[in-house]
Amino acid sequence: IWHDFALALWFTQDAVAAVQNFWNALTVNPLHTKSLNNLGCAQGLGAAFGLLPTESLRSGVESLRNAIHLDQTNALYWR
Repeated sequence: IWHDFALALWFTQDAVAAVQNFWNALTVNPLHTKSLNNLGCAQGLGAAFGLLPTESLRSGVESLRNAIHLDQTNALYWR
C-alpha cells in the first residue's frame, strides 16, 4: 500500500511525500526491491528537477545500488 501511495504522490509532483512513503514501504519490508528502485528514481529525479535537495541525488544512487544488489531484474522498473 505504501509503495502504491508513494507512486501516486510522485505523479502528483509531491516528491517529498513520495520519498517518505517509499521509506514507509521499506520499513514494512526492507527487501521490497520495487520500493528501493522507485525510491532511488524519485530521489534522483526529484533532485534533478529541483523538487528535492541536491543531496537526494546521492541517496538515490545508493537506493538504486541496493535495489540492484537485491534483484538485478528490477533495475529498469520505471521504464
